[in-house]
Amino acid sequence: MMIRALDPKDILEVYRIECDNFAQPWTKEALLGEIASERSHYLVALEEEQILGYVGFWKIFDEGHITNIAVNVSNHKQGVGSQLLKGMLALGPGLGVDKFTLEVRVGNVAAIALYEKFGFKSAGIRKGFYDLPKEDAMIMWRT
Repeated sequence: MMIRALDPKDILEVYRIECDNFAQPWTKEALLGEIASERSHYLVALEEEQILGYVGFWKIFDEGHITNIAVNVSNHKQGVGSQLLKGMLALGPGLGVDKFTLEVRVGNVAAIALYEKFGFKSAGIRKGFYDLPKEDAMIMWRT
């Protein structure tokens, strides 16, 4: 598996993965806007040129706010998410990012376990943060 920076040519496949994983996916235009933004940093995981998943974060001063992480449905539970997080965390120090934060659905036990494996800890709850279905978000930090 190879991890590299997201390229505009990847958008259609990343958008498909986004739609397959989220009830309210980001648009193709929003994803393209992320590539163009200086604050945004996105990586993709590939195997034989097929995109297996992606992760992105915004650099806000010395913090990385993880915006998205998703894996192709047929590649769930194969370590793709772990490799993406590892790549993202390795990218941070070179950009001056020494802590990361994210929101995750409180019911997404698999994602919470993945983040905890990488040292993220719960720092609170955002009530009613998600729609479709309505659900609270757990705020997690890794410092």
